[in-house]
Amino acid sequence: MTLINALPFDGVSISSETWRQFQRHILQPMGSSTINDGIYYTPWTGQFKVTRASATQITVQSGAGMANGLPFWSTWTLSLPVAAAHATYTRYDMVVVRVNFIDKEARVTILQGTPAASPVGPALQKSAAPYYDVPLARLTVEPGSGVTTVSDFRDFISGASSVQRVVRNADSTTLLPGHIVAWNQFNPIDVFRTNEASSVWTAGVIETTIAPGEFGLMTEYGVGRVKINMTGGPGARFGTSTQLGFATEQPFNYVATLLESGSSGDVVRAWIDTTRLRDPMITMTRSVDEQTSLTTFNYVNGLSKTFFLRHGGRVQITMRGFAMYEGEHGGTVQFAAAIDAQQSMGHLTGNAGDLNAPGPFSFTHIFDNIAAGQHTAGVKWRVSSSGNTGYLRGDVLAAVCQILVL
Repeated sequence: MTLINALPFDGVSISSETWRQFQRHILQPMGSSTINDGIYYTPWTGQFKVTRASATQITVQSGAGMANGLPFWSTWTLSLPVAAAHATYTRYDMVVVRVNFIDKEARVTILQGTPAASPVGPALQKSAAPYYDVPLARLTVEPGSGVTTVSDFRDFISGASSVQRVVRNADSTTLLPGHIVAWNQFNPIDVFRTNEASSVWTAGVIETTIAPGEFGLMTEYGVGRVKINMTGGPGARFGTSTQLGFATEQPFNYVATLLESGSSGDVVRAWIDTTRLRDPMITMTRSVDEQTSLTTFNYVNGLSKTFFLRHGGRVQITMRGFAMYEGEHGGTVQFAAAIDAQQSMGHLTGNAGDLNAPGPFSFTHIFDNIAAGQHTAGVKWRVSSSGNTGYLRGDVLAAVCQILVL
């Protein structure tokens, strides 16, 4: 038989190390993440959020967390002074909960960085010999200005169960909890921040701090946390925005429904559901006079689009416009829906026997079995024989092409 750890038993004392191991291996996996240090998430506290009070002062709200199996908590808002700025160079300071295993205490501490032309933050201690640091925020301390920016560096380790996966940071900067990210196209692991609003490639929301090229956790379904760039309350629907890593309110392709209120820059609890993502309908309009004398099909100016499909399926292309033909009797100007190398048989305008016959036209064509990925689609046109000219009279009636994923 091999002895393993189990507790409690009557009459058997429990050491602090045994208690920390119990916390780490039994209690922590019940949360939404199994990393061994961070902040417990509760919507009714500030959970150690750091804010700028002045150029030389910060405040840290109450909260609770875990450091290498050791629980810690604070029930009041703390105020800490920040060292004066350097005369010439910027400095990065780190605000941490530092556990001292010799003095047997935990303190909120500011680790002062070194001023430099290209500053880096001070290294965190993770050895527990004797210090173990849990990051809260990074302070940017600029010459003549003091504290100018507070960057949130908290990891959260508590919440309702959710569907998470391991991802790799393909971005050039560190991904932080709450950052909303997109897939690096068809790579099954890599994610990055995007500034494309309502991106169909949204992957989920980051749960753990992930340095460039490193691995961490991302929530794609269930309760998670999202960083927002505008004020929102419970029920508001948020998705990718034009601000890298942040979410904004979206009526389409939202992945986060807020469970609590927050302001711009806050990390708030939300229900994450990436299954709601849908490929958008693309609408293109031309209100100018276009013309062609080509006898092979080519895309009409402004009526084609390169886009990505999240899932394979059917693509419908609809076109309406006003066209005319100029040239030999019996000729035509011909239009066709197209996607990549596929195109419809073509749609004639007017009557083939009429010279210079103008008129409105419309058509719809559905392409089946289109694979997920990048495609170019739209409307092509040509004239039936060389030496003649076809016109798309957008100045008479605006030409409209719609691409719809079914």
